[in-house]
Amino acid sequence: MKFDYVIGIDEVGRGALAGPLVVVAATFSPEARLLIRRLKLKDSKKLSPKRRIEIFEAVGKNPWIRWSAARVSPSVIDRLNVSQAANLAASRALIRLLSRQETFFEKPKIILDGGLRLRDNLLFKNGLANLSSETLIKADDKIKSVMLASIIAKVIRDRRMINYHKHYPSYGFDVNKGYGTRIHISALKQNGFSEIHRQSFLRKYF
Repeated sequence: MKFDYVIGIDEVGRGALAGPLVVVAATFSPEARLLIRRLKLKDSKKLSPKRRIEIFEAVGKNPWIRWSAARVSPSVIDRLNVSQAANLAASRALIRLLSRQETFFEKPKIILDGGLRLRDNLLFKNGLANLSSETLIKADDKIKSVMLASIIAKVIRDRRMINYHKHYPSYGFDVNKGYGTRIHISALKQNGFSEIHRQSFLRKYF
């Protein structure tokens, strides 16, 4: 089967102690390939915050790039577990992307970064059965659309964590983005957990 477009799906925030997990589904048409080459995409973890924002802004201005995001809250992560929550968000991000009226692609091949899976029941309910998808280890190092999804997800989540810092300044979310740094753990032991902490992740600290 020939695929017209590759949709990449990646998540950010799986290992954080606080804040949401964000998943993005992203793709681009042939008209955007020159820009994609110029951007020299990499996995978001291999780029500086400044460079990620530059790419995010360049992508946002290009009419031949499409993406959609979904996030799951700490309470949902605690209820489902982080893997199931990530799969839920991945499915929602894909459904949102494919349901947009201005989408320009047919017969997509969907590649998810390792660990992510689509929830077939959600796809079926939204009329998206029989899509071709593959989970690929280290796809964010190999597939341009997955790299793009990784970068967009990282910028979205970082901005949200910086905003949370205004409401919960004791934990240093503007710096640690909710991950378990030494300063963050020290603040947890001193102040307890906040409303945006994942309680299921904190059992070893309390």
